[in-house]
Amino acid sequence: VNADTFYVMGWSGGGPHALACAYKLPGRVIAGAIVSGLAPFDRPNPYDGLPIQLKIINYLGRKTPSLVYLFRRLMRPMLMGDPEEAGKKLASSFPPVDRQLAEQPENQKMLVASIQEGYKQGWEGPAQDDIVINSPWGFQLEDIGVRIDIWQGEVDKNVPLNQGKYQHEKIPNSTFTVMPEQAHLYLLANWRNVLEKLVAE
Repeated sequence: VNADTFYVMGWSGGGPHALACAYKLPGRVIAGAIVSGLAPFDRPNPYDGLPIQLKIINYLGRKTPSLVYLFRRLMRPMLMGDPEEAGKKLASSFPPVDRQLAEQPENQKMLVASIQEGYKQGWEGPAQDDIVINSPWGFQLEDIGVRIDIWQGEVDKNVPLNQGKYQHEKIPNSTFTVMPEQAHLYLLANWRNVLEKLVAE
């Protein structure tokens, strides 16, 4: 980054990467925002609250990485097909509050493009991401020295509320905002709130 200081923000699986930046570059990162971000999976009871399919993926990421590669290989053809059909399949798996956001044409286009970009060069990259996120991160949340704003949807099933609470308890200088009746895609409609808080304090 061609800047002396900057802010970081991570959503969902991007949360761990933003936290790694905040830990590693405390002299440059001013503050960070984590929206529906994953907590470390080497914490106690890491699968509490997760739906069964995510429990399986995350468990395999920690214990049997070779099966994660197989899973992502099987997923790629389904996600790399017609964007409209891929968008419908993606939205159908979401809770109602997220489905409403995901079915908006501009959001659907962005979500599908993002996923397809990740698979464009093959399935190995997404599989490796699963494995890295589910492995020890190489630092402790307690050692993050900059302010981190944590945002969590009250009814998020992909990243349950307990993951945000855990991060807030461990990161010394953190805020914790629970969004009532919101789920995993809160950021799509409320990114301005997140960014305004990030740069205001």
